[in-house]
Amino acid sequence: MALGEYNCSRGAFAQGTYGRVSAGWAKSGRGVAIKRFTYPKASELKTQEDVMNILGQHDNIVGLLKVITDFQSEYPSAYCVYGLLAIGGVTDIIETHVPDLDAKLTLLADHSRGLAFMHGKGFMHRDINPNNLAIVSFDPPRGIILDLDSAMKSETCYEHNIGTKPYVALRSLH
Repeated sequence: MALGEYNCSRGAFAQGTYGRVSAGWAKSGRGVAIKRFTYPKASELKTQEDVMNILGQHDNIVGLLKVITDFQSEYPSAYCVYGLLAIGGVTDIIETHVPDLDAKLTLLADHSRGLAFMHGKGFMHRDINPNNLAIVSFDPPRGIILDLDSAMKSETCYEHNIGTKPYVALRSLH
């Protein structure tokens, strides 16, 4: 499917509350990830774009390249094009490929730097889980934080239905 200067494969490799993520490519051939939002709302998309413009500048957080919307049609659509196509989440990769200790420590440091940057800017992710701790490559090892749809700028959060239940902080479960 063509989306301006990008093409999107039909099949999704990830799906969540907010939408489906598919592999895509720019006309230059560069690989990208494209998220199609399930129930697009202009205000939520604007918030997501604002968050990504601040946080997506870090090497260990996925960057937003473009937002493509059509809210005028009978079936509104919204897509976000992200700059890196990860090879998988931590769980997917570790189960099939066991990196050496140095690579594991590098990935842990990359993910930690991404989270520290977010927290330093006053944001919390609210859905940290192994699928959102992605691996871009093993040689050299590089990890990034994905899926900032639930991220918010706040020191505390009293919403308790956010995140993947097995990974939510115990104080948030009621």
